[in-house]
Amino acid sequence: MGHQTAVSSYRAREVHGCGPFLFREWVSLGIQRWKSGLYQYVNGIAKVMINGKVAYINNNGKILLKTAYTDAGDFHQGLAWILSNGKVGYIDTKGKLVIKPSFEPDYGMVTRAGDFQSNGLAPALLNGKWGFINKKGVWVMKPQFAWVRSISPAGFAVVGVQ
Repeated sequence: MGHQTAVSSYRAREVHGCGPFLFREWVSLGIQRWKSGLYQYVNGIAKVMINGKVAYINNNGKILLKTAYTDAGDFHQGLAWILSNGKVGYIDTKGKLVIKPSFEPDYGMVTRAGDFQSNGLAPALLNGKWGFINKKGVWVMKPQFAWVRSISPAGFAVVGVQ
């Protein structure tokens, strides 16, 4: 078996209406449990752990990308956040670092960092304040909020000022 195949047998199915999940019914190539043990597919890609590092597989179990990171997010709008040396940055689907790790992780969040939305913006944390960045990592709305929710396609966001 080559390193291109991540699983010898798998089953993707709906779980409580939450989308397809990959059930851990196999042991192959050192793929380890991801947090809850279920791998949720987001845009046809599931995040898994291989030898303690984040990797991504497709619906057929083929490894699409191995990373050097121990924590990372799902791909949204072509980018996924990564955690490197305690800072958040973003990679593209080929694994290229496109936004240098310079933002703070939010350990109170399940995902550590904001995902890019259809409008090309993501919430980001710096010096304890939230703002919004574009896909180049440039601040579109400078960090000034105590907390934020994702910004809508129309450009509106719910934010906390205290």
